[in-house]
Formats: sequence, structure tokens, C-alpha cells
Amino acid sequence: TLLENNVENTAQEALHQFAYTGREYSNIQDQIETISDLLGHSQSLYEYLRQPNRVNRSILEDMWISVAINQKLYKQIRFLDVSGREKVRINYEIETG
Repeated sequence: TLLENNVENTAQEALHQFAYTGREYSNIQDQIETISDLLGHSQSLYEYLRQPNRVNRSILEDMWISVAINQKLYKQIRFLDVSGREKVRINYEIETG
């Protein structure tokens, strides 16, 4: 019947949408893992850790801001020391840049 066909079509569309959403989630998760790894091993972070001065901090923040602008996935990027204290942070508003 027409009703059964409509229900079947709707169910199929929902399954396709679910599969698509799952792939998108997986892609975003991979992207976040890759960027996090790159941020954690960046030369600017190493330089800041080696010499935590204003210039190196500014270079690190500029690099992080560039990542936030280009990736549009991060509202905030922070560096915490081994005690859990925040040492560096950038905030980024995705809507306003």
C-alpha cells in the first residue's frame, strides 16, 4: 500500500542519514585527533616550553589562533602544566571569528 511504501522510504532515508552522520562524526573525530597531535608536538610549543617568555607565548598563541580559524572546530585551546594549571589559552568564537 501507499502508506507502507511511505513508511519504508522514510525508514530507508533515516538509515542513510544515520550512516552519513556516523561517517561525518568519524571524520571529525579523526581530524580532532590529528590536530591535537600536531598541536602537542609543534615547534612553537617546544620553544615556549624551553623558554616561556612573552615572545614565544605570542608565537604559540598566534599558531593556535590560526588553527582555530582554519579548522573551525575549537572554541578554546589550552596548555596545562603537569599540575593542571593553565599556562596558555586562546578563545575563539566560531560565529564571529
